[in-house]
Amino acid sequence: MADTPSHAAPRRRTLLVTLLPAVALLAVVVVGLVGLSLRTEPRASNLDGRDLVEFPAPDPDEPVEAIEAVIDKSWMAGVEDWAGDQIPGRATWLSIHAVVQTDVLQDPVVDDVYMDGPDGFLFERHLDRSVPENMATNAQALSDQLAEADIPLMWIYAPRKEELRPEVTPEAWGNDLIAERPNVMAALDTGDPMLDLTQTFDDPELFRVQYFRNDHHWTADAAALAVQEAAELARAELDVDIPDDARSYERVIYDDAAFYGTLGRRVTAPVTPGKDFLSWLEPEGGFSARQCLDDACDSPLINTYRLEEDSLYANRYRVFLGGDSGLLRIVNEDAPSDTTAVLLKDSYGNPFAMYLAERVRELYVIDERHYDGDLEMTEFAADVDADIMMVLHNQVSLLGVTRFDSTSWVDVKGASTYEEGD
Repeated sequence: MADTPSHAAPRRRTLLVTLLPAVALLAVVVVGLVGLSLRTEPRASNLDGRDLVEFPAPDPDEPVEAIEAVIDKSWMAGVEDWAGDQIPGRATWLSIHAVVQTDVLQDPVVDDVYMDGPDGFLFERHLDRSVPENMATNAQALSDQLAEADIPLMWIYAPRKEELRPEVTPEAWGNDLIAERPNVMAALDTGDPMLDLTQTFDDPELFRVQYFRNDHHWTADAAALAVQEAAELARAELDVDIPDDARSYERVIYDDAAFYGTLGRRVTAPVTPGKDFLSWLEPEGGFSARQCLDDACDSPLINTYRLEEDSLYANRYRVFLGGDSGLLRIVNEDAPSDTTAVLLKDSYGNPFAMYLAERVRELYVIDERHYDGDLEMTEFAADVDADIMMVLHNQVSLLGVTRFDSTSWVDVKGASTYEEGD
């Protein structure tokens, strides 16, 4: 028998080296598929701040629709979304991707988030969006209905941090928020007072305490200042008694765990350049207002259990009022006024409501994105004998990116976001 040629062993080694990456990839795929097969149920993700995609199982009662979904490829698209969400070790993979992109490729942008802002601040890119055609009509209708009910209205515009510091974002991005703001203001020009807080927060020296580094929200400091501005405007132009709060306030800082907000979660913790810690200004003696839950008005405005969630990416911003809810009643037996207020708001309004509630007797907080009540907004305000309605939004939520529809101002059940309550 002839000896094995001397070049055969090197060839085998070359073949093995060539096949190794493919074998490794196949192993990853197999492990992933096994993991995916065990994850057909939806899971909540702190990293994404949402429920992960559920497996799009065909409905046995709708066989025709199931076949059509396969033919038009929508079912496969759903499977791909599910697989992308449910892959084992997903958070680790996303972190590795972010590290490679920033440290290896030296790219300062990850998932449309700019990483090289001053003092560790993250800024996000806002793609072009425009004011919906019906917003001006709905705003005017709300104003007219409230006027007929003799309830004053105030609009409050909360700027995003990209509007305040446009000079630090990539020039190639442009700034669609600044470009669209005049159109937003025109749509909300109903003849009622408009509190545009853009000028209030334009001081670069105060910026770092008014906005989070790695979250899109303003801080409790900014919300407290916004309440003061709103109170002064209410007294001056609407003759509504929302007095100053003369008490001393002290800062409370929760530093047991860092806060990775919406932007920090998108780029992941390993590459987030600056940490945030939740803090708020608390009046001497504590907050006097209380949330009403399950018919008992004894729940605190600060929900500290939200701070103690055992997750790196826990949404600790929910410390303010416990997060978003369709309708929340807050009472203050020690309020310096007898005023009843209704606040329509997005998540910027949570710390705002906390400080507003310290100045009024009763506050009803409505998040239009989650409200499923039977009463229209004006009917609700009249039913609680409101002295004022405030509407507070930032531009991104106002233009519908997060399930907002201004139709809810005048036709709750006709809004695209309405979902029947249990």
